[in-house]
Amino acid sequence: MTAPRVPGELAAAWRLQADRIAGDQPRAAAVLRRCADELLVRFSGLSLQPVPPTAAQQRVLDATRALTRELEGRAPTFSAVAAQCGFASLATLHEHLTHLRRKGYVVTTPTFTHGIRLTPLGLGERCIACGHDLQEAS
Repeated sequence: MTAPRVPGELAAAWRLQADRIAGDQPRAAAVLRRCADELLVRFSGLSLQPVPPTAAQQRVLDATRALTRELEGRAPTFSAVAAQCGFASLATLHEHLTHLRRKGYVVTTPTFTHGIRLTPLGLGERCIACGHDLQEAS
C-alpha cells in the first residue's frame, strides 16, 4: 500500500486495520478507531459525516462492489472496473479512485493488478468516522 497523503486516507487505513484485528485484539482495535476519529477532527477539519460520492464515483463504487461479490471477496482489477463503468481510459478510473480514496471509500494499491479494496464505508456497512451502522441510518 502506498503511504497515505491526507488525513482522510490515513484514518481510512487505520479503520481498515482496526477491522482486521477486531476479533483477536478488540481493545487495540478500539484505540485505533479512536485515533482515526481524532485525526479527522484535529488535522483535517473534516466533519465526522462522510462526504457523499458524486454520481460517477458512485458508479465506480457500485461496479467495485459488484465485481468484489462476483470474485467472492477478492479485489477486482482496475481494467475490469473501468470496463464495467464504461470508461474508455484507465486514467478516468484512477481519477475517480483518487477522489474516493481521499473521501475514505476505498484503499488502492496502484502497483497491484487487483489493487482496489473497499473500506467499511465503501462497502456501505458503517460510517468510517463514528462506526454507526449505515443500514440503520437509511
